[in-house]
Amino acid sequence: MTSGNQKYDRKKNIQKSVKKLLTSNEDNLKNMDKQLTCEISVMQKKTKVDKTDEVSLNDDPLSEAIQLFKWLISPVTPETFFKTYWEQRAVHIRRCSENYYTHILDSLGLDTILRNHVLYYSQNVDVVSYENGVKEVHNQEGRAVASALWDYYSNGCSIRILNPQTYSHKVHLLIATLQEYFGAMVGTNVYLTPPGSQGFAPHYDDIEAFVVQLEGRKHWKLYKPKDSDVLARFSSKNLKHDDIGDPIMTLTLTAGTSSQDRTYMIQNVQDLLQSLVKYIDIDNAADQLGKKLMYDSMPPIWSGSEIKRSVKGDGAYLKNGKVLNRAVISLETKIRLLRYYCIRLINEVNTSPKLYYNTENSTVYHGEEEQWLELDYNMIPIIQMLQKTYPNYIKVKELPMEDVLVKMQLISDLWEHGLL
Repeated sequence: MTSGNQKYDRKKNIQKSVKKLLTSNEDNLKNMDKQLTCEISVMQKKTKVDKTDEVSLNDDPLSEAIQLFKWLISPVTPETFFKTYWEQRAVHIRRCSENYYTHILDSLGLDTILRNHVLYYSQNVDVVSYENGVKEVHNQEGRAVASALWDYYSNGCSIRILNPQTYSHKVHLLIATLQEYFGAMVGTNVYLTPPGSQGFAPHYDDIEAFVVQLEGRKHWKLYKPKDSDVLARFSSKNLKHDDIGDPIMTLTLTAGTSSQDRTYMIQNVQDLLQSLVKYIDIDNAADQLGKKLMYDSMPPIWSGSEIKRSVKGDGAYLKNGKVLNRAVISLETKIRLLRYYCIRLINEVNTSPKLYYNTENSTVYHGEEEQWLELDYNMIPIIQMLQKTYPNYIKVKELPMEDVLVKMQLISDLWEHGLL
């Protein structure tokens, strides 16, 4: 197996181990208050979350992701959300608690980020204003220091942080966990807009947007798109008010509320896709989407117990000139993938199979090159078995390969790249 362009020597019996399996999950998501009674403006009725609906987090990242998404959209259930709203219409969830989301990030935390980290204009921060139908970008050269940004803010400019997950563990944890739920890349921006001002021109994006109001309040107007803009694959340019008509929804997001907006899926688009299916190489298209996900996505966050059972916190280390804690993976060792969506196995044309992964990605979008391992064809069943049994553990001896040395080498390499 190779990683990038480097070859591994399988004759070297590099066998390290996942030592003792710990069953406790030390870093479960906290502060998920499920006793709130909230109003959904679209549904016009009140609903309570049943406490019996809570999911046990027995070292199961999938259950953790499900629980997080339920908390994000509560009291709407995932079933109702996807059946009634997803890619169909906007839903506005108005909560009784303004502190529901504040533990994710607040203005004090944003100020701390700006003072403790080096952020650059255009790369990490945008300063913008929108007045009389004209958008202006006020980015300077070099570092965006806190005092200068607050001066812009006090003069009516909006501040946008483009990659807050790079500097906030909680934001990174939020979007990395949602990636496991959706099986798709999840990114985030943070906006701070002064009272009585508008930072951006009317526009539409090529994403599904969950707008979470962390502090204060913000007035929004939603417009019906043209048929050609439904489920757009590219973001729009700045639009003029004369081009977008009257709003179909006007609302004010207050702290603790969220809104998910998407337009109506029209029947002729569905008919068009049906007619195109027979011309599409579905397997190749799926592989390319999976490969793109591995490159686009944020790296996973290890829980405390996962750190102790992975290369991130276990294995050999150097102390006083001696290598300690050298471990050996045995046939009795139980393993599982770190995350279901941390790998994608692809059979590429005229080359060996490749295993793309995201555990070594940067928290800055495309901050690192694509990460992949080159496999032999006889290794494919092992990868497929690890995916099939996830999130359960499986003994190494139960993985389908007769050549024990090659099997142990592959498991060791997966371990060293943070995939187990």
